[in-house]
Amino acid sequence: ALGEAGVSAYTSNLHKWVCTPKGTAFLWVRKDAQRWVRPITISHGYGLGFTREFLWQATNDYTAYLTVPTAIAFFRKVGPERILAYNKALVDAGARRAVAAWGASVKYPIGSASTMLCVSLPAGKLPAT
Repeated sequence: ALGEAGVSAYTSNLHKWVCTPKGTAFLWVRKDAQRWVRPITISHGYGLGFTREFLWQATNDYTAYLTVPTAIAFFRKVGPERILAYNKALVDAGARRAVAAWGASVKYPIGSASTMLCVSLPAGKLPAT
């Protein structure tokens, strides 16, 4: 789908959108564009092709990537619409609690955001820990 849309390269994190551990992400590069995309760290896969150059970088811990297939299966099973609705409800509830507890203000009306909302705490007031 990305190649058909004329996209040369696309990257995104997975921890934010698919609920995997932080640090997991993906990179997709159209075949004809792979010749000009290289990893920042040169490792033992250098010169062995696009995938192998990115596959194993130095001494990084790749354990988090073992969760990706299960997280994607969960995401597909539950469905992005249901996950987004749940996250939106959490954002709205959190914003309401911040306003009620601390007199916080929100830049946009509660209910208008999808997964994030900026909440400003009043000057000199910090939440109790």
